[in-house]
Amino acid sequence: MAGSALAVGTAAAAAALTVALAVAAAAAVESQRVAGIADAAALAAADAASGAATGEPCARAAEVAAAQRATVATCAVDGLIATVTVRAAFAGLPVEVAARAGPPPAARTMSGRRPVRGVYGVHRRKDTRCHQARSSSSSSPRRR
Repeated sequence: MAGSALAVGTAAAAAALTVALAVAAAAAVESQRVAGIADAAALAAADAASGAATGEPCARAAEVAAAQRATVATCAVDGLIATVTVRAAFAGLPVEVAARAGPPPAARTMSGRRPVRGVYGVHRRKDTRCHQARSSSSSSPRRR
């Protein structure tokens, strides 16, 4: 009888842990979904601010967020840079994520030289020559 109570207790603890982990995983997925919505809303606002898209920037951000079942909590446009905070709900709890979009900062030059184009820029190779194997007429015989 004691063994069956222990087995039931272990199974209940495993089930509770599984449910808790599933809820935590679902919350992480929802957070990433809202982050994607915030990114898209900020890009839409930045596009409208730059003239690449029509409309008022914050209204465009609200349209993008509403299309994905979220709302814009805050929207600020400073020149061509848009900062948008998006809010959604998960299990009755609010999830808020902020995103910022706009043109990249101006390239900085150092000592008058052209700026480096990024980590994955042009790779230069040293001039190396391949050494070919000795021809078959060499002094050592080939074994087959």
